[in-house]
Amino acid sequence: MTRKLPFEKNQTADYILWGAGQIGKEIVRVMKEVFPGIKLQSVIDSYSCGKNFLGIPIEPPDAIIKKYMNTFLIIATYSGERFVRDYLAEIGKSDFISFASVNG
Repeated sequence: MTRKLPFEKNQTADYILWGAGQIGKEIVRVMKEVFPGIKLQSVIDSYSCGKNFLGIPIEPPDAIIKKYMNTFLIIATYSGERFVRDYLAEIGKSDFISFASVNG
């Protein structure tokens, strides 16, 4: 089942991305093109903390609890998707979508 993103074309909002790899870069490119008012606020990645992703510092998963519980999240990893979904369920975050769900 394909899910839609919760954004309107001319809306302004923020989102966070979990996954600092090639899938994440493609998501950011498409988001800028399709939703120009939607801005990437943070990137979460367990393995790349402290590095930068397209000029944005990469944060650890616990940053979600500390700062981003009310920010929509896009999962940008296939290999780590189960871990991410389990972690989000554990912390009670339900406003997210997996790239795999959007992509088919």
